[in-house]
Amino acid sequence: MLESVATKPLGEVVKAIYGVNEQAIDTAIAEQRRSGGRLGEILVAQGAISEEQLSACIALILARERTFFSHAFFAPLSGRRFGRHIQLGLESGIVCLLSLAITHWALHLPQAGLLALFLASAVITSRFDAALTQARASAVALDALSVFSGVLGAFCLVGLALDESAIARAYGLFLEIARIGAGDGIESGRFTDFSALLGNNAMVLASVVVLSFFYRSFGVLLVLLWNACVWGLSLTILVANADSGTAGALFRAVIGIGPHLALEALGYITAAVATIDLSKRALQGHGRNSLRQRLRPIAVLGLAVGIMVLAAWVESVLPALLLN
Repeated sequence: MLESVATKPLGEVVKAIYGVNEQAIDTAIAEQRRSGGRLGEILVAQGAISEEQLSACIALILARERTFFSHAFFAPLSGRRFGRHIQLGLESGIVCLLSLAITHWALHLPQAGLLALFLASAVITSRFDAALTQARASAVALDALSVFSGVLGAFCLVGLALDESAIARAYGLFLEIARIGAGDGIESGRFTDFSALLGNNAMVLASVVVLSFFYRSFGVLLVLLWNACVWGLSLTILVANADSGTAGALFRAVIGIGPHLALEALGYITAAVATIDLSKRALQGHGRNSLRQRLRPIAVLGLAVGIMVLAAWVESVLPALLLN
């Protein structure tokens, strides 16, 4: 019975599992069409179901096409905001490490990091889909930032655990694209050309928009995990090759590179959330949404572009001031 229920829309699942009456569901749907909000949030706000019941329904809906590792994600996300972000970060980091363990240490595949990235994205998609269903756009962005942070931390650990030859074998493609070599250090002063940095940010932002529109959660996660991998390994290599010692180089990396890295991640995530909204609206039609609601994703995309310009400027100025 549960398997057949899981194939139905959220309103039907709530009705079948928790006995919510048809009138309450119709009222929530009408409010959704009027406000553009999410049906689950509206049902919770109206008192038809609890947040825990909503999480259970969403887990049931998402469970029908998951990987083995995704079964660890069936437990509801923590209701506390801080705990929720810690949970997302830890889950994402662990999935990345497990995927790399399979592709690199167990199967000894060349460019194992690239395959691990695709596999980890497939797993984390289940959790990110749940976040998209449950939360508002601003909260989704914070959830995505938590995922990015967890993956970034995981790849920093990978960079510390593997020697230079192992990193080259598993992640050579990433390092080649990032143009990070064995001789580069945190003091190398390679982050100064504003136009080049802006062009690179624009290219990545365009990739985020295209992949998010056509592949939604999976596309978003591919871009986020790719960038988290590149930055994690790059930071590890730059710190390891620094002239000022590991502790000093780590501090300099945090204050010199951290701000623009955070801005870039925020810009990519902001663009992704807005583009997913546009992708869904493209298939659903305008319905009863107001002009303001239809233009909101466009405005958010404009904000993302502004963030990326600011990130390129910070990257071209701040490291030169603090790292030299």
